Amino acid sequence: MIQQAANRAADLVEKLLAYSRRKKLNFQPVDLHEIMGETLALLRNLSDSTIGIEVQLEAAQSTIWGDPSQLQAVLINLGINALHAMEKTGGLLIYKTKVILLEEQQGLKELFIPGLYLQCKVIDQGEGISPENLPRIFEPFFTTKAEGKGTGLGLAAAKSIVLQQNGRISVESKEGHGTEFTLLFPLIENLNHGKAKQEVILRGSGKILLADDEPIIRSIGKTMLESLGYQVLLAEDGAQALEIFQEAHGSIDLVILDMLMPKLNGRDSFFAIREIQRDIPILLCSGFAPPEDVKLLEQSGLKGFLPKPFNRYLLGKMVAQCLGKENS
Repeated sequence: MIQQAANRAADLVEKLLAYSRRKKLNFQPVDLHEIMGETLALLRNLSDSTIGIEVQLEAAQSTIWGDPSQLQAVLINLGINALHAMEKTGGLLIYKTKVILLEEQQGLKELFIPGLYLQCKVIDQGEGISPENLPRIFEPFFTTKAEGKGTGLGLAAAKSIVLQQNGRISVESKEGHGTEFTLLFPLIENLNHGKAKQEVILRGSGKILLADDEPIIRSIGKTMLESLGYQVLLAEDGAQALEIFQEAHGSIDLVILDMLMPKLNGRDSFFAIREIQRDIPILLCSGFAPPEDVKLLEQSGLKGFLPKPFNRYLLGKMVAQCLGKENS
């Protein structure tokens, strides 16, 4: 029960970070039908009795290449906007999918590679959008909502996210008759939907310096690492990590740094430690790290980034990868 509660909390934070676009993209095969199911479960808790929610999953294939959290942020945003549009009138919110074939002669060759695409429509029976406002709805900071009810960033962010997933978004609306958003994403064809390979826990040896200002993270991290065969030194902040490394760097094989720590943060600790030993492998482990900082560290030799929360399998895999022993 504790594990499930922690996973739900972590998933919520993941979605919030994705929606605020403060997280690195994590591209992978995504079943949009699964994402849609999770989204509708949330929207049903937000809608009142005058609004119905219907799903029409006509697509036989629904796996695309993208970031699941980002994609869910788009579906949630479109759904919440639809609920707001039907607050006064009530009505039906429909999520509908089907597979379509786009060919060059359809006039879309400048936007798409011809082939099979997953089409997802989000349809509401709300107030609709006026003709003068319709061309502007994807503009940043443009909103028709009352003051304090919207930032005007939701649809602008949604369009940006869809484009990043190699998709396209369009809208049709008639004032007084509702709105229809259409999303198009290239399908992954012939994807193996069999069971995932069994996760193999990678063990190893060596001495690891783990720096984190959260006592529970230090305790759990030490327990996990020792169970994987490693010796562990602990530091409660960046300054202490630097002191320990100065004294014992000859025997340390890997450093794991949190990003947000008092006295000396992960970024500054990284560069200070690298001044002492240029080739020491360093792994960044954080719940949030500014993308520009991560990019700078990667360009400066960072071996990897492990997002929190992590499990024993992911920790073992990342540590082995940083030590060059992932295949051992």
